[in-house]
Amino acid sequence: MGQSMWDQATDKYFQAINIVRLNSELKTSKDGKTLELACRSNIAHCKLQLKDYVSVMEQCEKVLE
Repeated sequence: MGQSMWDQATDKYFQAINIVRLNSELKTSKDGKTLELACRSNIAHCKLQLKDYVSVMEQCEKVLE
């Protein structure tokens, strides 16, 4: 995958996180939390492929919180 595809994937994962956060029921549900964690892990993977190590650490820290 090229850089633009990793960037596009990252954007989609951030969009999914925003949808979860804007929905008060989903935000507090187990499924919503699981979805956000999965998205953040996938963002970290995308950023790793782009060698953006600072963003990788930021996303991993959010997952661990």
